Amino acid sequence: MLHRDYLRTDKRTKDILVFYLGAGMELGYDLLARTPARALDPALTTTVSTCMHWRKRTDAPLRLIHDRSSNLSKDKWLWERIASAEIENVVLGIPSHEVVYPLNVEETEFADSHTHLQLQFCDLVAGACAEWARRFMDLPHDEGYVSKLEDSGIKELNLSTIWPAPEVDPEALGMKGWSGEHIEFLTKQFAEIDKRRARGN
Repeated sequence: MLHRDYLRTDKRTKDILVFYLGAGMELGYDLLARTPARALDPALTTTVSTCMHWRKRTDAPLRLIHDRSSNLSKDKWLWERIASAEIENVVLGIPSHEVVYPLNVEETEFADSHTHLQLQFCDLVAGACAEWARRFMDLPHDEGYVSKLEDSGIKELNLSTIWPAPEVDPEALGMKGWSGEHIEFLTKQFAEIDKRRARGN
């Protein structure tokens, strides 16, 4: 699929995809094929990013409503660990890109979008973003609709948020000094939580 996309997309997207294609050639297909299901799914990371956005702006507890048909609901066990109130208080990262734990999530409800107007609105925005992005993949799309989406400001919503930015250099992205320390932090926290629970604490 990535090879197909590489052949039909614009240069900026090619510059991003080439890293994935190179990894496939370096590591071998068998290793990539053994990658766990949904390991690269954006549902988890975008939910964490949304929580981080609000966590840095308010101390009020967060209540999330997520579509129960999404992949996040399939990885509910992992989400509950990441959102656990048992995680140690910490601020990691670099200025303007801090990671704050715990996420302060009071409740996560996995709901049916048919009964929640907020989820229907999210579906509408997601559909619009997908239609706008289809033209960059050389896929069939409604030119008139895409033109109206452009006028609405969808480009600013997509680029660097939903659609990846063309920059890959940490300095150009404003991420110089950023590391994966928050992943190591979470891994250690999960282990500590498991130990405490095993002791009955």
